[in-house]
Amino acid sequence: KDLVHFMKGLVEVVRDMLIKKVAKHPDKFLHVAREDEAKLGLLVNDVSMKEILYFFTVLQKAFSTIKYSAFPKIDIEAAIL
Repeated sequence: KDLVHFMKGLVEVVRDMLIKKVAKHPDKFLHVAREDEAKLGLLVNDVSMKEILYFFTVLQKAFSTIKYSAFPKIDIEAAIL
């Protein structure tokens, strides 16, 4: 359960990065503190939209496989690397 919670949180961060990158008014879509929104802004400056979408896809695939994996921790670690 902890791994699932961790993955959900990570997927949400990547979603927030995507919104921050593309939305003209991201504050309407983000449910984070202003301080965290500012940190997201710094984070997305260093990555392209393509990279964010790729990471989002990788995380989604990893999330869907951990439910049935004998070694979910390894699957998550491989996805993050």
